[in-house]
Amino acid sequence: MTAAMSEDDKTKGNEAFKKGEFDRALEHYSRALETAENHVIRSNRSACFSQLGQHEKALVDAEEAIRLAPSWPKGYSRKAAALFFMGELDQAHAAYSRALELDPKDELVRQALADVALEQVRKMRKQRLDKICKSLKSQKPQPQVYLNDHGLDDDDAALLCRSLHGNSTVQSLWLGDNIIGDAGATAIASVLRNNSALLEINLCSNKIGDEGATALSEALTVNQTLTELYLNRNCIGQKGAFALARALEVNVSLIRVGLSDNPVLQQSNEIKRAIDDQLWANRSHEIVEQDCKYTCNRLCMPKNPNDPCTPSMKAQPIDQGQKSCLVQ
Repeated sequence: MTAAMSEDDKTKGNEAFKKGEFDRALEHYSRALETAENHVIRSNRSACFSQLGQHEKALVDAEEAIRLAPSWPKGYSRKAAALFFMGELDQAHAAYSRALELDPKDELVRQALADVALEQVRKMRKQRLDKICKSLKSQKPQPQVYLNDHGLDDDDAALLCRSLHGNSTVQSLWLGDNIIGDAGATAIASVLRNNSALLEINLCSNKIGDEGATALSEALTVNQTLTELYLNRNCIGQKGAFALARALEVNVSLIRVGLSDNPVLQQSNEIKRAIDDQLWANRSHEIVEQDCKYTCNRLCMPKNPNDPCTPSMKAQPIDQGQKSCLVQ
C-alpha cells in the first residue's frame, strides 16, 4: 500500500467521521495505519474508538500518538477523553492539563479540564454520601448529617432516606443548597412519618414545589418530634403553603418554620394573612424570615466551619411573643 493510498484512507475516514459513520471511519483509519505509523491518524482512530464506547482501545491509540509526537497537544486531549470515560478522573485531569500547557489557547480543552474538575468534585461528594449512608445503616452515633451544597438530586435524597429509615441517632439533617425537588421531599416525608429522632431539617435553596411541601405537611400531622423545618428559597406556592398551615393545626412540636423567598409570599395578601394568622394563633410556633430571626441571612449555605450560620453556631431565637414577619 502506497503513501498516497494511506492519505486517501485518512481523508475518507475523516469524511465518514464527520457524518457520524464511526465504524466506516475506523476501517479507513486502520487501513491507513497498515502502511506506516502516523500520530494524527492514531489520534483520529482514538476518537473513533471513543465514539464507539471502546475507551480502552482509544487510550492505546492516544498513548501511541503521544509516543510518536510528544509535543503535540491533541494526543494528550485524546488520552484525557478516554480516561474520563473510563472513570479515571485524576489521570484525565493530568492529561488535559498537559494538553493545555502545550496549547494554552485551546478553549475546548480548557472547558474539558473544567468539566473534569467538576466531575471530580461530584465524585468526592458521592463518595461522602455513600459513606454517610453506610454509617447510618450501621446505627453508628451520628447526631448531625451535613450535606449542604453537595449537588444532591431526588435520587440522592431517596438513597439517603432509605438509610435514615429506622435510624435513631440523627437529630439534624442539613440538605440546603442542592437540587432536591418534589420527589426528594416526598422521600424525606416518608422518613418523618416513622422517625422520631429527627429534630431539625434544613431544605433551603432547593427545588421543592407544592407537591413536595404537601407531602412534608402531611407527614407533620403524624410526626410530633421535629422542631425546626426550613424551606426558604424553594418553589412553594399557595397549595403547599396552605397544606403546611393545616398541618400546623395538629402539629405541636414545630417551633421554627422557614418559608421566606417562596412564590407564595409574592401572591395575594389574603393567603399571606391566612398563613400568618394560623401560625400566630398557635403561640408555640414561629416563622423564620431572613434577617428577622438570624443575624446572618445565609442560613442554608454555610461554607466555613467558623461561619456563624453553621449548625453548631445557631443564633438565639426571637421572643416568642414577637409577631411573625412572614407577611412582610
